[in-house]
Amino acid sequence: MGDDLKLHVLSTGVMECDHTWLLLKGGTTIFDRNHRDSPPAWGECPTHAVLIEHPEGRILWDTGVPRDWETRWAPTGFQDFFPVQEEVSGPGYLDSALAELDLQPSDIDILVLSHLHFDHAANAKMFDNGTTRIIASSDEIAGVKGIPGAFQGAHIVSDFDGLVL
Repeated sequence: MGDDLKLHVLSTGVMECDHTWLLLKGGTTIFDRNHRDSPPAWGECPTHAVLIEHPEGRILWDTGVPRDWETRWAPTGFQDFFPVQEEVSGPGYLDSALAELDLQPSDIDILVLSHLHFDHAANAKMFDNGTTRIIASSDEIAGVKGIPGAFQGAHIVSDFDGLVL
């Protein structure tokens, strides 16, 4: 890579969760935070975004978890299965990661959402600013339009509802 191309891996929050659920071991039950000391082991699950700075623009891949995760996720129950660590000196959220690079959402030319799950697209509306182009899978966009209610699976409709994708 030349000096004119930079890649940044941005911390966007560290969740905790049942690691066996992440590994999808057959027949395993996911535990909530009230049972984190019961087998299986609980541990960290960091979320990241990737920023590519190119001479023709800035591209951001994914947006991580939201600062208001506990209240936003309360209707789904996700806050008990994926609580986010609240360490002041630890990894930050997307807005603080961008600020460390002297950037704000309007400085991003293209946002690519790998998929629309709550830990990848939660901050997408930060980029609904009239300058950032937001890209997501057309098949997934069609699929989430049929979600009845506020959420289904790992999709929270308020994270992306109203965005021009």
